[in-house]
Amino acid sequence: MTHLLKLPSDQRFTKDLMRCIWSIEDLQQRSVTGQASRRLAKLGAVAKQALTPRKVAAVKNALSYYIQHHPNPQAANLQEDHAVRVRQMNNIMTNFLSDLGRPARRRSAE
Repeated sequence: MTHLLKLPSDQRFTKDLMRCIWSIEDLQQRSVTGQASRRLAKLGAVAKQALTPRKVAAVKNALSYYIQHHPNPQAANLQEDHAVRVRQMNNIMTNFLSDLGRPARRRSAE
């Protein structure tokens, strides 16, 4: 885990930690909450299996440890900044899973 602590941002730390805990194939078949997309509900979207709550808690604890060792020097209140950064974890995880679910962009032949 020491190499993860050297990463420059909360997003990179969370994404790389998720890659360590789950396989990419497993992540592509999961969602953070386990709910079907509201945007695709009219099209009959099916809910994906939620990420394991115990593993999500492990990611949250690791992110909290990372934040303690990488405080924001511009924050006026470090405790408040810590809480805000931990709350962003679900958004980071959701965006990462969304990116994994998108088809890879094909490069045009030049």
